[in-house]
Amino acid sequence: MTTDYTTLAQRLDQAHEWPCCYTFKFIVPKARQEEVVCLFGPEAFIGKTASRTGKYMSITVETGMESSAQVIDVYKRAATIQGIVML
Repeated sequence: MTTDYTTLAQRLDQAHEWPCCYTFKFIVPKARQEEVVCLFGPEAFIGKTASRTGKYMSITVETGMESSAQVIDVYKRAATIQGIVML
């Protein structure tokens, strides 16, 4: 499956006025959670919740973004993390 980043950029630009605070949500195997955290700078607010079994982590990140292109760049880098689900 390929991701249509052009459509995503258009939708982001319609829904947001840049720069703005953007919320990312991920589900990732517990062993990979630091890879997600490393995608963001120290100014990001990062919340983590373990799954019932403790095998997965739900990660919510709120951080400032300058443009839809910057958001898409984060999603592209996150897509390289094994087992990640991007919500």
